[in-house]
Amino acid sequence: MTTYPNPLMTPINLGRYNRILINVLHAVNLPPQQNFHVVLKINDATHTTQKSTKGPNAYWESEEFTAPLCYGSFLELSIFHEEELLGQLRASVNRMISFDGPPTPRTLTLRLRNPNISREDPMQYTSSITLYATRLPTFVAEAFQPYHLPSIFLVTPPFNVAADDVERILGAMKRSDVPNIASLGESLVVKFGRRVSTREAMAMLHIQQRTSIPTPKVHQCFQRDNVTYIVMDRVKGQPLEDCVTSLTAEQLRTIAIQLAGFVQQLKALDARPLMGSWPSGPYDNPFFDPAPLREFNDMKEFHSYWIWRLGSYMGLPEVPSALCDGRPCNVVLTHGDLAARNIMVDNGEITGILDWETLGWYPDFWELMAATRGAITPWRNELILALGPECESSQQYPRVLHDIFSRRMIP
Repeated sequence: MTTYPNPLMTPINLGRYNRILINVLHAVNLPPQQNFHVVLKINDATHTTQKSTKGPNAYWESEEFTAPLCYGSFLELSIFHEEELLGQLRASVNRMISFDGPPTPRTLTLRLRNPNISREDPMQYTSSITLYATRLPTFVAEAFQPYHLPSIFLVTPPFNVAADDVERILGAMKRSDVPNIASLGESLVVKFGRRVSTREAMAMLHIQQRTSIPTPKVHQCFQRDNVTYIVMDRVKGQPLEDCVTSLTAEQLRTIAIQLAGFVQQLKALDARPLMGSWPSGPYDNPFFDPAPLREFNDMKEFHSYWIWRLGSYMGLPEVPSALCDGRPCNVVLTHGDLAARNIMVDNGEITGILDWETLGWYPDFWELMAATRGAITPWRNELILALGPECESSQQYPRVLHDIFSRRMIP
């Protein structure tokens, strides 16, 4: 795996931490039972893995743990069978990290006793667990800065929901076939979940007030037990991705032209140089994973994030020249993910744009790249004609990211 120097790897300011990312991979020579899990602790941060059912040679998928990193930090690693502690160890975090070279797997060895056997029984296993430990760069490592949401929204009716109305909505919700979406009668739906944000409802109100872009009307937005609920109108029609193959070339062209008009309306709003989510804060967009914890100040920082992610983090053998291109792009307000699944259509026209949690300021080529990702050729061609290449120097960038996202490489 190749590692790449990061131009943003500057000294941490007072009051900010480095952060460490740990990927738990597998364990070898565990006792012959199943249902083992690992608990990791660094400073005050703790992570518990899912239980593995793979027996003595357990492995885990997508187990990531991010924690503050200070000099002198220790990793406390404990292995459990069900709720029974079998063994633990303490290791220096700084010794696990390769600060100058690429991240390499680290194998830790510890002695485990056999579960369900008397503690006086001398039978023990010499087991090992393998993990990656990566020091995150500063734009991913800085202390999280909370979003500054416009307080004017919080006193408006959609966000000031009476307790009786909350109970009525929760009692009337009926789950649908779409994850995190419930029906509320024939005309309303509820989007809910721990990852659903109040900011998405505010973004929809903001767009409705400032543009003619069709977005679902928000009726209520509230939280209960760390779950956010957004009650909104049911949009007429169906997602474009479900009907794109049945539409005529003329209908696809009409939809693409409509979409281009909506993109232009967004570009005309709220210009600013910083790149991140609306109204402030880092990107809240699944394209950015691991998520940056602050806004990018310029294209140099934007490029640096992808150099680190595609190179050191994802193991790409060569960083394309487009990511090292220092020429600037325009920063514009845009939806952030105009994929066909987020475009509702009926009778060959757009009836609504969904999923506004990704609204933010991006380089001007971003929307075309996101909209064409995975698109069938006729729709992709119409998008390119309607939206057009926005930044000549960044034409390679979308092709590179398309390739990486389709490969979904894992470190």
